[in-house]
Amino acid sequence: MNKIKSLVIRKKGKSGKGVSKTKLFEHIKIQTNNACTRKCSYCYFGNIKGTYHNHILPKEIFKKLIDELSSIDYDGRIGLFEINEPLTDPRIFDFVTYVSRKIPKAWNMLISNGDLLNEKRLEKLNLAKLDQLCVSVYDQKTLDKLKKIKTSRPDLFKIVEVMNFIEGTFIDNRGGNIDYKDAQDTKEYIHCPCERVHKLLYVRPNGNVVSCFSDFYEVNIMGNVYQESLQEIWFGKTFSEFRKNLDKGNRLVSTLCTDCNYSGKGGFFKKYKKI
Repeated sequence: MNKIKSLVIRKKGKSGKGVSKTKLFEHIKIQTNNACTRKCSYCYFGNIKGTYHNHILPKEIFKKLIDELSSIDYDGRIGLFEINEPLTDPRIFDFVTYVSRKIPKAWNMLISNGDLLNEKRLEKLNLAKLDQLCVSVYDQKTLDKLKKIKTSRPDLFKIVEVMNFIEGTFIDNRGGNIDYKDAQDTKEYIHCPCERVHKLLYVRPNGNVVSCFSDFYEVNIMGNVYQESLQEIWFGKTFSEFRKNLDKGNRLVSTLCTDCNYSGKGGFFKKYKKI
């Protein structure tokens, strides 16, 4: 996979040998701004607490991050989005192009709600060599628009995966940030390890790296890309100690983890294991 060496995390044992390794992240999310067109109940924008700040990741910082990934020949999955709508950032097409050019082995994808998607923007994403555009559909109007685009430009639609959530339910409580009556009880997983800290690095638009994409309010800050490199943060002391606690099934390490109902494996990572 990636060329960087793994870091051995040593656990206590009679042999004194390291029994688990932390490899380089397989997935990286770089959120370029903090804006969205919707206020969905299962997302940050439908549950904003306190003052809202629309942070924008500076272009020079974005390029620094991509250049770092290029220097290690990164071949995992990269997404320029997370708790936002990526098409609200007018720079996104140039950014996708930069990713495609600098780290061509990576799986370059976006997830959009489809509100701002049209034939012209889809054409620009194709020209930027985006590998995949997943569109989360929440209403019939968006679904009808996608069907129209697919009919008129099937060549552009090859990179699109439609995820129909019109009749669906969202059972992930996002670290306790979302209150769902039908969500799995957090007590069932309170002593379970979590794979997210071994697979995903998430950079927020203010430069902070948090423990996972459920961290709406930056409870677990692992570092900041303004001061450190991606590798320094990922293999650094803060992230390593946090990871070590979760490996032991200690979700009490953080209020976010304590209140989380994610089983600790499968889901998103299982779906995109192909990369």
